[in-house]
Amino acid sequence: MAYLFVAPIAIILIVIGGIKRNKVLLAIGACLAIFFAYTTYTTAPPSTIPDGFKKAEALEGEPGVDQLTSYLNDKFPDATYHLKPQKQGDSSSSLITVAFEEEPDWFYNYLVKEDGIAQVGVLAPKDEAPEDGEFFEEVE
Repeated sequence: MAYLFVAPIAIILIVIGGIKRNKVLLAIGACLAIFFAYTTYTTAPPSTIPDGFKKAEALEGEPGVDQLTSYLNDKFPDATYHLKPQKQGDSSSSLITVAFEEEPDWFYNYLVKEDGIAQVGVLAPKDEAPEDGEFFEEVE
């Protein structure tokens, strides 16, 4: 976060260097500005998860989230995922959409009930079969 202080300093050096026609101040200000732009770009990678999806910790207390998180951690221990609970009227079950970082264009729907969890749908990218998904589960 220290690089956030670089931008104002770079602007001040460029302005003072331009007013006083001091090439050294202009060069230092330009270098700092380039450094700021580079660190901002490299430290904030683009998100691959769509809006509305959150890590399980952020959804604590939502119905079915804890149960589904345990299930996914057991079934796919190395996977990183985000969840989006869906609104529905039935309070005895929860429909939760899962987006795995390893497959950012795929969405898996899970129905969480007291007696178990089932994958009930897969939204695959265009020209892909749902069965080809890395996290696809056969219906038993």
